[in-house]
Amino acid sequence: MPKEKEKPLYLPKNANKGDLITHFKAYQRRGVEDWGLAWYQAAEVADRLYTSQGVQPRSLSHDGLGYYGIGLHQLPCACMGGRETMYGRFTMMGNWQRWNAQGGPGDMRCACEEGLGGLCLKVHMFDCLEYFGLDGLYPDTTHLHLTCRHMINGPAFCFLFRLAAMFCMRHGLGSNKGVSNEQWALRRLASEHDPEYREGSEVNYFLFYGRHQFLLRDDGNILLPGPFGEHYGLWETYLMGFSVESILDSIEYAVNSGKWIL
Repeated sequence: MPKEKEKPLYLPKNANKGDLITHFKAYQRRGVEDWGLAWYQAAEVADRLYTSQGVQPRSLSHDGLGYYGIGLHQLPCACMGGRETMYGRFTMMGNWQRWNAQGGPGDMRCACEEGLGGLCLKVHMFDCLEYFGLDGLYPDTTHLHLTCRHMINGPAFCFLFRLAAMFCMRHGLGSNKGVSNEQWALRRLASEHDPEYREGSEVNYFLFYGRHQFLLRDDGNILLPGPFGEHYGLWETYLMGFSVESILDSIEYAVNSGKWIL
């Protein structure tokens, strides 16, 4: 049976094409329910809680099933101790699943995608953080994380995660394009291409994939196509003045051609 043709994401002519909410609303108008809601919510959580508290969203995969949502992990930084915990996950379609203290499945709440927009999105995320028990984290302990890697490197990670979310909204779950930042799945690829790779470190990696692979470290450094250090990093490129739209378009080009052009 031939593969169904991917339905394109149409962004209004005068819209801010580098904006997360613009992409999400265009994704809603497309009318295809897949991973867009999960990626949108995870990016919102990252923006709020990664830098200050070390709550890191990561894509999840399962042998034989592939993508099955995005987990919310508490990093084992100096303040939180040496053991990573997991609050739960956004399911494949963006519903909320809270996990118990032992890391097993807990209860689940449906996050209705229909009609979300404008102020409604803010109310929705308030309810989401409350459901996962994340609404009480900020700002009481922010000062304790000043020397943690997630605090120092937070803006770059959040920027990359927003890029990942918008990239996934452009391409449906059934397409041959997507993003993974799952530590376990990327450890071999990271060890081959990152000269500073260290097993068990807090460093996260992003793999954008299509016909070719585009691998990044969470500080924005490009690892593939390599060699390492040949190109400006994505965060550095953004700080130099390139637009989010142009960076997204360059990622599209990279996964199609295997070449980086910025």
